[in-house]
Amino acid sequence: MTEVRIHHGDLALTGEARASIDEHAAKLQTLDPEIQRFNVTIDAPATHHRHGGPFAVHIDLALPGKLITVTHRAAPELQAAIHTAFDAARRQLEEYHRRKRDLARQP
Repeated sequence: MTEVRIHHGDLALTGEARASIDEHAAKLQTLDPEIQRFNVTIDAPATHHRHGGPFAVHIDLALPGKLITVTHRAAPELQAAIHTAFDAARRQLEEYHRRKRDLARQP
Protein backbone atom coordinates (compact mmCIF):
# COMPACT_ATOMS: atom_id res chain seq x y z
CA MET A 1 0.00 0.00 0.00
CA THR A 2 1.10 3.53 -0.76
CA GLU A 3 2.26 5.47 2.29
CA VAL A 4 -0.37 7.89 3.60
CA ARG A 5 1.19 11.20 4.62
CA ILE A 6 -0.89 13.03 7.20
CA HIS A 7 -0.26 16.72 7.89
CA HIS A 8 -2.13 18.16 10.83
CA GLY A 9 -0.23 21.24 11.94
CA ASP A 10 -0.71 21.95 15.65
CA LEU A 11 -3.81 19.76 15.92
CA ALA A 12 -3.29 16.78 18.21
CA LEU A 13 -4.47 13.89 16.07
CA THR A 14 -5.97 10.99 18.03
CA GLY A 15 -5.23 7.35 17.34
CA GLU A 16 -8.87 6.95 16.34
CA ALA A 17 -8.53 9.67 13.68
CA ARG A 18 -5.31 8.13 12.33
CA ALA A 19 -6.92 4.69 12.20
CA SER A 20 -9.94 6.13 10.38
CA ILE A 21 -7.70 7.82 7.79
CA ASP A 22 -5.70 4.61 7.28
CA GLU A 23 -8.89 2.56 6.90
CA HIS A 24 -10.39 4.95 4.35
CA ALA A 25 -7.08 5.11 2.47
CA ALA A 26 -6.88 1.31 2.30
CA LYS A 27 -10.36 1.20 0.77
CA LEU A 28 -9.35 3.72 -1.90
CA GLN A 29 -6.20 1.71 -2.56
CA THR A 30 -8.34 -1.34 -3.32
CA LEU A 31 -10.26 0.72 -5.90
CA ASP A 32 -7.01 1.75 -7.58
CA PRO A 33 -3.73 0.07 -6.62
CA GLU A 34 -1.87 2.52 -8.90
CA ILE A 35 -2.20 5.40 -6.42
CA GLN A 36 1.32 6.78 -6.24
CA ARG A 37 0.98 9.48 -3.59
CA PHE A 38 -1.54 9.96 -0.83
CA ASN A 39 -1.51 13.20 1.19
CA VAL A 40 -4.09 14.14 3.82
CA THR A 41 -4.04 17.60 5.42
CA ILE A 42 -6.26 18.46 8.36
CA ASP A 43 -6.81 22.07 9.35
CA ALA A 44 -8.62 23.38 12.40
CA PRO A 45 -8.90 26.82 14.01
CA ALA A 46 -5.95 27.74 16.25
CA THR A 47 -8.09 27.67 19.40
CA HIS A 48 -9.57 24.32 18.47
CA HIS A 49 -9.43 21.15 20.53
CA ARG A 50 -11.04 17.92 19.34
CA HIS A 51 -14.62 19.03 18.82
CA GLY A 52 -16.42 22.21 17.85
CA GLY A 53 -15.17 22.63 14.28
CA PRO A 54 -14.96 23.65 11.69
CA PHE A 55 -12.44 21.17 10.40
CA ALA A 56 -11.12 21.13 6.85
CA VAL A 57 -9.79 17.90 5.33
CA HIS A 58 -7.79 18.13 2.11
CA ILE A 59 -6.85 14.95 0.18
CA ASP A 60 -4.44 14.66 -2.75
CA LEU A 61 -4.29 11.39 -4.70
CA ALA A 62 -1.63 11.12 -7.38
CA LEU A 63 -2.28 8.57 -10.12
CA PRO A 64 -0.29 8.01 -13.29
CA GLY A 65 -1.16 11.11 -15.33
CA LYS A 66 -3.85 12.38 -12.95
CA LEU A 67 -4.11 14.29 -9.67
CA ILE A 68 -7.35 14.04 -7.70
CA THR A 69 -7.85 16.77 -5.11
CA VAL A 70 -10.64 16.96 -2.55
CA THR A 71 -11.29 19.62 0.08
CA HIS A 72 -14.10 19.31 2.57
CA ARG A 73 -14.66 22.27 4.87
CA ALA A 74 -16.80 23.20 7.85
CA ALA A 75 -17.53 19.87 9.48
CA PRO A 76 -18.02 20.34 13.22
CA GLU A 77 -16.44 16.99 14.12
CA LEU A 78 -13.18 15.58 12.85
CA GLN A 79 -14.52 12.07 12.13
CA ALA A 80 -17.38 13.52 10.05
CA ALA A 81 -14.94 15.69 8.07
CA ILE A 82 -12.66 12.70 7.41
CA HIS A 83 -15.54 10.48 6.33
CA THR A 84 -17.08 13.10 4.04
CA ALA A 85 -13.75 13.99 2.42
CA PHE A 86 -12.86 10.36 1.73
CA ASP A 87 -16.35 9.72 0.38
CA ALA A 88 -15.85 12.60 -2.07
CA ALA A 89 -12.41 11.23 -3.01
CA ARG A 90 -13.95 7.80 -3.68
CA ARG A 91 -16.60 9.34 -5.94
CA GLN A 92 -13.97 11.31 -7.88
CA LEU A 93 -11.80 8.20 -8.25
CA GLU A 94 -14.78 6.20 -9.52
CA GLU A 95 -15.68 8.98 -11.97
CA TYR A 96 -12.08 9.08 -13.22
CA HIS A 97 -12.18 5.32 -13.90
CA ARG A 98 -15.60 5.60 -15.55
CA ARG A 99 -14.31 8.28 -17.95
CA LYS A 100 -11.12 6.34 -18.60
CA ARG A 101 -13.16 3.22 -19.41
CA ASP A 102 -15.53 5.19 -21.69
CA LEU A 103 -12.56 6.66 -23.61
CA ALA A 104 -11.10 3.18 -24.09
CA ARG A 105 -14.39 1.97 -25.57
CA GLN A 106 -14.56 4.70 -28.19
CA PRO A 107 -13.40 3.63 -31.68
